Amino acid sequence: MASPVIKGYTDLLQKVGRSIKKNPPTVLALIRNIQHRGALPQINSIIDIYNVESLKSFLAIGGHDLDKIEGPIEFTVSQRDDLFLPILSSEKHVAPTDPVYRDQKGVLAWLDVRDSDHYKFEETTQNALFVIQGNAETSVEMRLEALERIHKDLALCMPQLQFEKFLVTQNGVEKVV
Repeated sequence: MASPVIKGYTDLLQKVGRSIKKNPPTVLALIRNIQHRGALPQINSIIDIYNVESLKSFLAIGGHDLDKIEGPIEFTVSQRDDLFLPILSSEKHVAPTDPVYRDQKGVLAWLDVRDSDHYKFEETTQNALFVIQGNAETSVEMRLEALERIHKDLALCMPQLQFEKFLVTQNGVEKVV
């Protein structure tokens, strides 16, 4: 793929010494899955909507059940050896140099290529958290536009939807109106 956005994610992975073949950026893994299956996997409305947006924008989008999260979320380099259980996979080793985001219980997402099984959406999920991670080739505006498209698509399926947007930067968190 010749997309600068995808290149930005592959550059991030290479910078921390991870194999692109074993750990492709989110959108590349999704495209390979579609090529293998012959169609976009249908999981549920929420995941399907943000997967479609990921394919449109090439952005790495993670989704988590907000009610399973304890305490503040930290976006960081792991700084320690850890274990992580990705959705539909076995435990993975997290190196001290791996980018992660975590709460008080553990890692929500690893290398921004895998989301945790412990925080995945269930049929009973009432509150969702979407994380759209950028890179050197993405802008805040690009990510907010993708989030707005997700919001509009979800609102078509869920008329009672309440949606709030927050921007997390190195300077803190701000609500987006």
